Amino acid sequence: MLRAVWLVCGIAVVFWLTAQQAGSSLTLFAEAHTQRYLTFGAWIIPIGPGHFASLHSLLVLLLLPPFIYASRCMRRRGAELSIPVRMICGYIGTAGAFVVMGAACLRGGDTGRVHIGWLAGCYLLLSVAEVQLAPLGLALVTQLAPPGKMSCAVGLWFASVALGNGLTGALGLLWGRWPIHRYFALLALLSIDAALALWTRLRGLEALLRRSSSSIENVNPL
Repeated sequence: MLRAVWLVCGIAVVFWLTAQQAGSSLTLFAEAHTQRYLTFGAWIIPIGPGHFASLHSLLVLLLLPPFIYASRCMRRRGAELSIPVRMICGYIGTAGAFVVMGAACLRGGDTGRVHIGWLAGCYLLLSVAEVQLAPLGLALVTQLAPPGKMSCAVGLWFASVALGNGLTGALGLLWGRWPIHRYFALLALLSIDAALALWTRLRGLEALLRRSSSSIENVNPL
């Protein structure tokens, strides 16, 4: 089971790497390649790059209650998706966010400015993915942790956070050296690879989760 923890934490590096783009590459794109204003009739509202990062946080807060409610409803009906499946959906959502950005670049964002809707759509998909990946990833790690190895498993999870954040800076060196659409295409491919890595091990992970749940239920109270 500890190998499964290593697997989940290793794949999670991709999530933290892509999540940190909200404050790095996406902020740079908002500054130099996005039309930063909204028009309502005669009103023109300027929008700064920092507002997009705030939008990301706001969307996460707004999306979390509906996702919790939907999860409870599906659990009552016996149709709740397993944690690994939901995480796969999260990685696919992350890939979709950067596909949107790649399309925005090809529509003119590489060299000019594009409509604010492209970036807003990217942040929406990233927020949906974060709601699936951030809390569920830690929950999966704690459920897969062997007896007596809980602290080690949690430590590995936070190590993946640190590694993902560090790789964000390393990947940022490519900004300005590559065409922007290629930069976002790389992030999309990394997210798709993460989804595929979980998908190929889905049955094994779900079997471990069932074994872990049954072992907890069989523990006699003192």
